[in-house]
Amino acid sequence: MPIMVFEDSAAKGLAEFIAVKLNLLAPALEALTADLERFIISKAVLRMPLDMTEQGLGMQYVVVRRGETVDAAVKRFGSGLKSDFGFTMKEGPLMEINKQLSDKIAALPK
Repeated sequence: MPIMVFEDSAAKGLAEFIAVKLNLLAPALEALTADLERFIISKAVLRMPLDMTEQGLGMQYVVVRRGETVDAAVKRFGSGLKSDFGFTMKEGPLMEINKQLSDKIAALPK
């Protein structure tokens, strides 16, 4: 069963889905969840949740990939909202997201 795991995937939810499909027992589910979390963390510098429930989009994650700038991540996020949901985010909110990401990355231990 091929599975595509993205940096904004919810490890626990994805593991539970796979566990049901494959009839995994609890210990295997826990191990799978841990493996997915490690994989996701290895691909991203930062994942920031963004509650877009008011816009009808639920919880979204802005992801800064390893080797990617914050500007590129925000641009990719905005493009993804447009292509995936037909939602165009205005420049002001995108700039605020950029600032929040920059602040969070600056606060990460070096």
